[in-house]
Amino acid sequence: MIFHLLSLFLLFSLVVFSSAQNWSVDLNRKQQTIQDQSNSSATSISPPQESPQPGTRLQIHLPGEPAHLNPISSNDIYAKMILSLIHDTLLVPQVDGTFEPSLCSSYEVEDLVILKRQGTTQYLSDKLFGHMTPSEGGFTLKPRSQKNPTPRETFIPEEEIFRRVRNAVFTFYLKEGFFWHDGTPFQAKDIKFSYQRLKQAQVDSDALRYSYDALKYCEVITPNQIRFIFEQENILALPLLAQFPIVPQHLYFDPQKTEEDQAKVFNQSTPENKNFIGLGPYRIQNWIPGDRIELIRNPQYPIRTQSGYLETISIRFLSDPEKVEDAFQSGQLDFLFHLDPEQILLKNFSPTTVQGTYVLDGFQGIGWNLSHLAFQDRRVRQAMAHFFSREAFIEKYLYHYAQHQSSPGFTPETAVSLSVPHDPQKAQELLGMAGWRDRDQDGVLDFHGRRFEFEMLYPEGNLLAQQLSHYYADILKPYGILLHPKPLLWVRFNTRLQLREFDSFFIDFSLPIDPYSMWHSKTAEVKGLNYVGFSRENADTLIQEIKQEWDLQTRLLKIRQFENLLSEEQPYLFLWVAPHHFVYPNHFQGVSFSASFPGWRLQNWFFSKQNPK
Repeated sequence: MIFHLLSLFLLFSLVVFSSAQNWSVDLNRKQQTIQDQSNSSATSISPPQESPQPGTRLQIHLPGEPAHLNPISSNDIYAKMILSLIHDTLLVPQVDGTFEPSLCSSYEVEDLVILKRQGTTQYLSDKLFGHMTPSEGGFTLKPRSQKNPTPRETFIPEEEIFRRVRNAVFTFYLKEGFFWHDGTPFQAKDIKFSYQRLKQAQVDSDALRYSYDALKYCEVITPNQIRFIFEQENILALPLLAQFPIVPQHLYFDPQKTEEDQAKVFNQSTPENKNFIGLGPYRIQNWIPGDRIELIRNPQYPIRTQSGYLETISIRFLSDPEKVEDAFQSGQLDFLFHLDPEQILLKNFSPTTVQGTYVLDGFQGIGWNLSHLAFQDRRVRQAMAHFFSREAFIEKYLYHYAQHQSSPGFTPETAVSLSVPHDPQKAQELLGMAGWRDRDQDGVLDFHGRRFEFEMLYPEGNLLAQQLSHYYADILKPYGILLHPKPLLWVRFNTRLQLREFDSFFIDFSLPIDPYSMWHSKTAEVKGLNYVGFSRENADTLIQEIKQEWDLQTRLLKIRQFENLLSEEQPYLFLWVAPHHFVYPNHFQGVSFSASFPGWRLQNWFFSKQNPK
């Protein structure tokens, strides 16, 4: 999946736990900055003026069709969008950084104490947990969760403690009344099974597995009670568990098959993965390959406030921008949510439509394959950034609807604005230092007998990527660099990224919850989010320090250091953060937008009798 992408909450120190996305983010401020810069603002969506009633149909489109919908093994942004409708999670993140219980009714968070040895009569286990407070000569542990092996308030001498881990033990109490879409009751054993498959090496879960490295235990306490234990401090522990991927054990577990054979079911477009049986407010009614997915409202969904009002949601797979616009104008689509500025500013949409913008966390940029002869040299990557004029492109193609930056932008406070400015002369100097010269006088730079020539992949139908790749190619050609734009169907594009079969690619990236999965050296050689193969020891150190730092100001300082490191290394040509433009007919109400991926909740939409078609 391409996350992801743009995902988003407040700083950890402002709430009980850390932000659900990217260590700390306040995207409302980021969105306002972009809007102020472009002298425009997003449309304010007024609250509904009438009581919503279930019924009617909504038609949307996705530019690409996912291979399957298994939440553990799929690394596809469009799969995530569909799963947000048909599936559910333990907790739902809120815009203020807190979490609302969904599959669970409540949860307890406790500290962990790992003892140096086990077997004394005083302690029943070498791992004790509860609320930890300092006491003279040690710590007092007071249990909070049900069925806690620490039966009462216990004093533990300092000399008996091997390790203390704050906020490490999470006990979730599951709601009754949740059923998989085939009618099977949802239980804690489904979560335990999902944990086991997530950790299984043969399962293609690299995009998620490494974020859960410190999660060492998942224990079924009762059919409706599950416990997770982290053995290292991690400020992202709760956000990671909130979105923990869950699959139905009864459909995926086969005692007659080996572990390896069962893993194959997860990794392929099997019936279980294509027609995924979820827990959410909508379920799959029909999937017509190459055409659409039809979703129907799940009448058994137990949370009335999140059960949705739309009776059916039709999701068409359309990548051609002109066909998408024609379908909207003719009433075959009701919601366009990722228009480029040119599409919405230069088109005459009906006055009965609502138009505006919203911002998701992430960046748009060009990824470099760091094993490529040219791009393995940091000086070449820096040169490629110096050749590109962000300001000129933003003015010509984005109509000032973007804010340039030279780093991922984990927080507004730490984003690097423009450390690599437009400077073709500097770019040529860097290329010369890296050994790229036109030795055979054919107009193309060469090094070790190879010409500086590369492909840039981008998803077919992405108008902005098409404009950017050709614009960049025209810039580079006079300097002896040949760029060949290469549009691909979405599934093929995503597969090429996973297999690292590319020279470069354009991406609209949603930053993952945990930066470990995108930037740590352990993820450089696996199928995950570290598409470019980034691997730096100092980056690994900073990632670990940030995840374990509880002091806000110290954490921001380390994030800033990490942003500066990425800006210097330029594993991506970080371009800008830009708002998404949307349009929909005004006969829908209950519409709102947020910084949380995917930016909207179709469950809240309903047909307005006040503004009929």
